[in-house]
Amino acid sequence: MIWGKIFLEEEITESMIFGCSLILLGTAITNDLFRGFFSKKLNEN
Repeated sequence: MIWGKIFLEEEITESMIFGCSLILLGTAITNDLFRGFFSKKLNEN
């Protein structure tokens, strides 16, 4: 998106930013960067 803005003078829209953030969030979850948020903790008895 940045190269398109710089060299091609494209407009960056809200949907482009939303799509990029969604892709980055999915990548972060897949690579386990949010360990404590999306994992269940097992009870140790």
